Amino acid sequence: MTTPDRPAARVPEARVVRPAPWRRPLALGLVWLPVVLLAVLGSVWLPRLPDVTASHWSGSGAADGFTASVPFWAWTTAVAAAIAAVATIVAYARRVLPFVAVWCVVGGAFVTALAALLWTASAAATLRAPGPEQALLGAGGVAALFVPFAWAGLAFLAHGRPAVVRPEPASIEPLPLADTERAAWSTTLTSRMFLYLAAGVGVLGGLMTFSAANGNPETRGIFVPLAVLFVGVAFMLLVLARVRVSVDGRGLRLTSWLGFPVTRIPLDDVAAARAEQLEPGEWGGWGYRWMPGRTAFVLRRGPALVVDRRDGRQFAVTLDDPATPAALLERLRADVA
Repeated sequence: MTTPDRPAARVPEARVVRPAPWRRPLALGLVWLPVVLLAVLGSVWLPRLPDVTASHWSGSGAADGFTASVPFWAWTTAVAAAIAAVATIVAYARRVLPFVAVWCVVGGAFVTALAALLWTASAAATLRAPGPEQALLGAGGVAALFVPFAWAGLAFLAHGRPAVVRPEPASIEPLPLADTERAAWSTTLTSRMFLYLAAGVGVLGGLMTFSAANGNPETRGIFVPLAVLFVGVAFMLLVLARVRVSVDGRGLRLTSWLGFPVTRIPLDDVAAARAEQLEPGEWGGWGYRWMPGRTAFVLRRGPALVVDRRDGRQFAVTLDDPATPAALLERLRADVA
């Protein structure tokens, strides 16, 4: 038999606590500092730079690409300032989830630091050389590429990670069944976002494939890997765009509408099942996520079925009514115990 219809149980709401108020402007200061550096160095170095600035190196030798000095600086500074402005708006927006805000600030710090590094390294190499054609980046310039990662990490430490305060999960009573009854439960999850993304990425993959097939041999080495990457990503998005979740005597199963198994948890591997409020930031974001000790299929923020496995790992999937499959898993688990 299938499980009887019943009202969805209320899942206790989790409360997200933002870091101390003083930490947000401190982290945003790190986002804006590279923009200020670009403005200051631009006012000092632009009068000394030639008409073009070395901007590309293929190896350890002299530069082989050049950009007009003023537009190079102006565009780099404008992009960095725009990214910093977006990070600031998102950080202070009330309706933005705290986990989204912190990663937007961290991403903003990375991009602005990278922009400042690219222009500063190019301009400094040009100023050191007799002319742009003789500009050498040097090993220090290559090593400096790690600076944006360190800068983003510093912004994360400055901002702090939001804390999730959640109530004790409601106890799940095993689903009442007669000794002769058998029960199964299933539902289908559909993500329009994944469908749209799959279509968009698939179109890009098709364009890359066309370019690889019709381009010259010099560019084919670039377009072929990109085509494979885009087509592969589009296929994975398509696999996850529609997933059937089922619970029965075999355990918990997630199966793609294309027939591919997404997750299989045998019943004898289920240590406990419960319903709780899921914050995507705690599980690595949206989609099929993996973190040490936990895996999840997350399509939204909200109620989710959480399964504790016997080896200590956890699996979660967002559902409208996770209490019903959790109760069924608890009953099936008790029957085989």
